[in-house]
Formats: sequence, C-alpha cells, structure tokens
Amino acid sequence: MSRHRVRPAVDFPRAARRGASRRPTGGARLVVAATAWLFAATGCGGDYEAEGRELYEAADWRGAADNLEIAYDSDPSRAEAGYLLAIARSRLRERERARELFEEIAAKHPEWRERALARFALSFAEQDRFDEALAAVDQALARAPRSAPLLEARGAIHLMRARHELARFQKRMELKVRLAASKWVPEQMWEYRALDDAEFRKRGEQLVLRLEREEAFSDGDALLEWFAPVREAVAAMERDFKAASDLSAASTTAELELGTLARDRGDVEAARKYLGRVLELKPEDLGDLEAKASAAA
Repeated sequence: MSRHRVRPAVDFPRAARRGASRRPTGGARLVVAATAWLFAATGCGGDYEAEGRELYEAADWRGAADNLEIAYDSDPSRAEAGYLLAIARSRLRERERARELFEEIAAKHPEWRERALARFALSFAEQDRFDEALAAVDQALARAPRSAPLLEARGAIHLMRARHELARFQKRMELKVRLAASKWVPEQMWEYRALDDAEFRKRGEQLVLRLEREEAFSDGDALLEWFAPVREAVAAMERDFKAASDLSAASTTAELELGTLARDRGDVEAARKYLGRVLELKPEDLGDLEAKASAAA
C-alpha cells in the first residue's frame, strides 16, 4: 500500500459518516490490546498503520480507527498514527477518547504539539461549540502566538462559525420573507461578506427596497443586523488565515477562502496570489480551482 504524505498544518473537518461510534470496550478492547501486543512483537504494526491511512483517506472513520488503534497501541512512537486516530475518533463522535489522544500526542510528541492542539480545538467547532473551540485555540496560542497551525485552526473556526451564522440567517429569512424571495436572498447575501461597511450598507438598502416593492419583506434594519455575525466571523477568519499564510504555506482550504474573498472584492493581484498557491499545493483539483483562478485573471 502506498504511504501518504504528512498532512497540511490543519486537517479541516469533513462530514462524519453515520453509524456505530463506540470505542471497543470490554472483551473487544482486550482483543485490540492483544492484537497490538502481537504486532508490536512481530513488527507488523506498520501494515495496520498503512491500512488505517488508506481508510482514513477514504473517509472510512470506523475502519481507519480500528486499524490505527492497533498500530498506535503497538507502538506509541507512531505520532502521526495517533494523530489520525484522534481525528477518526472525533469524527465518530467518540469525543472523550479523541481528547485523550490529542492531549497525549501534544504531551509526548513536541513536533506534533501545535497540530494536535489545533485539531483538538476544531473538534469543538464540529459540534457548533464555537466559544469552546476559540477558548481552546486561544489557550494554545498564548504559548505559541506565531504558530501557523494554530492561527489557521482559529481561522477555520471562524469560517465554520460564518457558515453557521449564514444558515441561521437563511432560517430567519425563510420565516420573514416570501418563499420565492427567500430562495434568492441567501445566495446573494453570501457575496456581501466581501463588501466594506459603506458598500454593504448601500447594497443592503437596495436589497431591502427591492423586497419591499415585492411586498416580500418590510424590516430592512433587521435584515442587515441578522447578517452582521456572518461578516464579523469572515473578518476574523481573514485575519487569521492571512497570518498563517504569511508564516508558512497554509492548507488549500485557507488559501482558497482568501483567494475567493479577494476575487469577490475585485482584488485581482491577491486573488492570483492565493489561488495560485492552491494550484501549487493541490494540482489534482485543477477542475474547480482552475475555474476560480481564471475568474481572477
């Protein structure tokens, strides 16, 4: 099986698969421990790590966790196996086991400390517990204020919060605006994240007038206020992603968000800079990313 390269500074959350999510307990746990001991003695734990990585890349969190658990238990020096195991457990909603693993990796493997703490903070954001996520990453940043993985993680938390707030905005609009208009408004409003305050107010007022003419909406101030949390989260995301990008090459997610934000603002030079980095970091994604890069040209 092929080995996979070390992942970017922050492994951004993806949707977890549904299904059983309990860590092996009782007799099953004894089997895992015995298997780990056997492979530690025979030196075959690497096979389970390789299999676990393959399943991790395929988003098979249960299969990945089962294999990586054996690999890591057989040899706790396998820091990346433990790190990927912690993420897999988190995506299976085994929060306590994931927390134990992230803390263990951070304590025993200094070279993985910041990455593990960053991913631990992101595990809270996956549950929409954004205040706890920010508290966790801020605590880590207090000790390492120029950490690219931690800054990128905080930017990712703000991005997740922005999308969460957009969903709340959509629900409010569905209650207040006639259905025909509500389908149109949220799509257009996401573009408003890139506007400065003056342009946002101008475009927002124009939108309100349009909705009022159609007798679809009558509370313009409320509409603008409801969208404010989205813009605040996007501003915080941009600040942290830029700081991480300036320190080192960030993940494609961070660079792509910065590039599309710059594109939507009409900042062609910045859009080319960030989207160009995306194409360098992940050339296999040329389809969608080339379209975005071309839009900035």
